[in-house]
Amino acid sequence: MRVAVLFYGRILHFDKKLLLKSLDCRHNIDIFYSCDGEPAELVDDFKDLYEPVEVNNEKIEYSVDCSGYTKGIENIDNMFRHFINLKRVFELLTKHISKTGIIYDLVIVTRLDLQIISLELILPEQNTVYIPYGEDYCGLNDRFAMGTIDTIRHYTSIFDNCKYLLDNNLAILQPEILTRENIKYCKIDIKRFSIIYQLYGRENMWCNGEYTEDSITKNPPLETLHSNL
Repeated sequence: MRVAVLFYGRILHFDKKLLLKSLDCRHNIDIFYSCDGEPAELVDDFKDLYEPVEVNNEKIEYSVDCSGYTKGIENIDNMFRHFINLKRVFELLTKHISKTGIIYDLVIVTRLDLQIISLELILPEQNTVYIPYGEDYCGLNDRFAMGTIDTIRHYTSIFDNCKYLLDNNLAILQPEILTRENIKYCKIDIKRFSIIYQLYGRENMWCNGEYTEDSITKNPPLETLHSNL
């Protein structure tokens, strides 16, 4: 398969050895990365180690009036930068496709500080986003997703759609809730699956939605949740 891996977020904590270890080397993998004015020396380290196709490290500037909206978290600024990085890293991919004509079978979107221990790559169904079990926080896990390019185009559109979702009382200012409601708004189906991962620098791993010390677990069958749920 031809796979695009879209990394985003802060670079202070990223795994310099295992970041792509779980991805089958038989696949042809292209890497893209968007961050928010991170230290140049760390970005250069990432480039040297992983040879990304494209990187955007321009400082994010935005203006959003959040008055009148219910807040589910304190750090709203981090949330919007998260959503903007999602949008920007997908734009890197689409620009590259426009230049090269490359067709990707699978697109993965993941935080850079997510150390993936075990992941089975699949040929995704159309109009379906694949999201790990766990860490939904009243919404939907927003750390990792995969699907076709058209599906990920919708998945990364949260920043563009958040005003509509908020104005129509479909969501509050909370990243997992906005992630879930954006997927529903775009009428995308969801498949949940087990993945073994940890945030880099933390000891415990997430497996099948639960913390565990055991890094060897058999993946359960995929579970489909329809977008109208």
